[in-house]
Amino acid sequence: MTGANRSELNETRFARLVEAYGADPERWPASEREAARHLMSSNAATERSMAEARELDRALASVISPPVSAALERRLLADFDRAQRRWSLHKAINSVAQIVWPGAPLWQPAAVFGVALTFGIALAILAPLDMRPTDDSSAGNFALDAAPDSDVGQDI
Repeated sequence: MTGANRSELNETRFARLVEAYGADPERWPASEREAARHLMSSNAATERSMAEARELDRALASVISPPVSAALERRLLADFDRAQRRWSLHKAINSVAQIVWPGAPLWQPAAVFGVALTFGIALAILAPLDMRPTDDSSAGNFALDAAPDSDVGQDI
């Protein structure tokens, strides 16, 4: 690692690293291992974090894990598979998004849909809708509107 990366690893980050991964440097992330070793060798305050982590590592190593029956293991794995297959709104939205725009994060098709919807609404509001009737003279004449030539009830 470079000197700049070594300066990024301070005592607080080192303490968090040791709390998360333990006292064995081989368990630490490879990207931070060299900087952590350098800080550990040049700083006495890091020894307290290492001592606490070693004590916790020894306590955890002495704990015997309870045996898990094969039936319980199968049941847990079956429950996990069932939970993965279960329908959810999030899965449905993601599957529709993959159909609409494969490989894109969900926000991209949603943003495109939002822009299209906004454009459509704006066009519907702002577009002039001239729906004036035409000057076709036959459009206003209906058979029932015409006055009869003779009165049907006169001969009665």
